[in-house]
Amino acid sequence: MSGRLKNSVFPLVAGAVLIVTSIIGGATVSAQDAQLEAQQSKLDKLTSAAEAARAATDDLETAASLADAGANPERVAADSDAIGELVRRTLTWDSDASYREARESTMRAYALGEDSALMKSFLPPAPVNLDGQGNEYPYIAAGLNSQVGDYRAKLLSVDGVNYVYMVLVDVQVKSGDGLGTAVNVATLFLTIDGEGTFSDLRGFASTTATRTSG
Repeated sequence: MSGRLKNSVFPLVAGAVLIVTSIIGGATVSAQDAQLEAQQSKLDKLTSAAEAARAATDDLETAASLADAGANPERVAADSDAIGELVRRTLTWDSDASYREARESTMRAYALGEDSALMKSFLPPAPVNLDGQGNEYPYIAAGLNSQVGDYRAKLLSVDGVNYVYMVLVDVQVKSGDGLGTAVNVATLFLTIDGEGTFSDLRGFASTTATRTSG
């Protein structure tokens, strides 16, 4: 971010936070309800202003970072949408059959083979058990499911028309009754060229603790 940009935005954030802090101090020592209510109203307004200023700063920093990397913001936005299609295609399934379909659909859409890095490490063949008669029993039992809660694509580098990204994906698994959700974060690395073609796709399961709700 340029020095002029920092000088124009950062004082706004710092000033708002300083005023918020001052109001908090005044409110805590006031003994009158009317004053407290007035102070709280001012605090709420200034807190909203500070949050808006922070959001504006984040947007400006992102734009400056893309410019420094030589990236086109419109291109990055389009790539992010395409990445969203990829993660929803690969990580949306609710049975053995739909998992197999997600794998086949991913391989068709992105010209991937079974021996590709993504398919071996991120979407391996659906595991099965075999009994003495050779009958298959899938590990992906009824009720087991996967869907994308959110994803964040970060531009790592620009090499001509090739943009390299790291993608963090919130992978949600809902309980059978729909009341509970567990979330893991999966990681993808990929490159997109000027024609929107994906390459160098690699994926890794989460190494962080699972978050649960419900």
